[in-house]
Amino acid sequence: MENVQFKFDSLEVRPSRASIFLKRLSAMLGLKTNLRNYSELIIITRAGISPLTIERLATQEGLVRSELDWIIPQRTLSHRRSNNEPLRQDETEKVIRLASVLASAEMTFGEQKLATKWLRQPNKVLNGMAPLEAAQTESGAKLVEKMMVQINEGYFA
Repeated sequence: MENVQFKFDSLEVRPSRASIFLKRLSAMLGLKTNLRNYSELIIITRAGISPLTIERLATQEGLVRSELDWIIPQRTLSHRRSNNEPLRQDETEKVIRLASVLASAEMTFGEQKLATKWLRQPNKVLNGMAPLEAAQTESGAKLVEKMMVQINEGYFA
C-alpha cells in the first residue's frame, strides 16, 4: 500500500458563511472592529449606534432615504445627529434588522445591485409586499431571511 502525503500549505481555508456575514454586517453598521459573534449585537443594540449609520445604509447600500423613514423620522434623526446622540435601542434594533436583511441578500444574490432589486420587488409569498417592506417588522424580516435560505438551498422564492 502506498503512503499518501498531503500538502496542507496548498489547502485553501475559506471563512465560514457566518464570519463573512458578520464582517459584512460590521461594515454596514460602521463598526470599528468586526463582530466576532452574534451576541455582540446585544451590547451594540443596548448602547445605540450612530445616526450616521442610516445615511451610510442609504448611500452605500443602494437605498434611498425614504426607504429608511420607518426606522426614525427625519426630524428626529436630524436632532440626534446635531446633538451627537446615539440611536435609541428600538431604532438601533431596526437598523440592525435592515442591515442583516441587506447583508443576507447580498450573500444570496452575489452583489448589491441584484440584492436591492430583489428586495424591492413585490413577492407572492409576502402577499404582494416587497421584501424590503416586509422587513420593517421582525416577523416579516424572519420570513424574508427564510426565503433567502430557501433560495440558497435551491428552492424558488
